[in-house]
Amino acid sequence: MTKDQARQFFGNYTKLAKALGIKQPSISLWGEYPPLLRQLQLEALTGGKLKAEPDAMPPMATNVDPEHRSVNSPAEIVHTDDRNA
Repeated sequence: MTKDQARQFFGNYTKLAKALGIKQPSISLWGEYPPLLRQLQLEALTGGKLKAEPDAMPPMATNVDPEHRSVNSPAEIVHTDDRNA
């Protein structure tokens, strides 16, 4: 997704920044595309309505079928130490 597509989805840069938990001026530092981790965060936040750009993926990840790629939110990640708690 482009920065503009993300802005359009959320309505404006202030709402986009709030959804990401960052300050709005940080978005002005992005180029045409949000950084990869922000793209993945936006893909997760939008339930896949916005898609991370395949070209932004590291070389190993580009072979992953986008239909089968998932992004775990921090709440879904289970740490080894938490399993026995």
